Amino acid sequence: MGLDGWSVVFDRHANRHGFSNEQIVDAYLDADRIESYTMEDGTMIKFTGPCPTDALVDSLEAIIKIRPSTRTIVVYHAQSLTDVFWDE
Repeated sequence: MGLDGWSVVFDRHANRHGFSNEQIVDAYLDADRIESYTMEDGTMIKFTGPCPTDALVDSLEAIIKIRPSTRTIVVYHAQSLTDVFWDE
């Protein structure tokens, strides 16, 4: 997925935990695990992926929504990977 012309925004309730837009998008593009479901206004995606640009964080976890109609990626959650992120 090329990201030219796309914007990445953080939901007003999201905590960035210090991650940049680029780190989150790069982790998504190289994700090692993804779960998603389609909604009327886009696709919700829960994923984990590598974070090679942060020496203290091997992998990050995030929840995003991709909205193709507005070419927007909304970040709802992003932090270093925890052992409970994939718990059901």
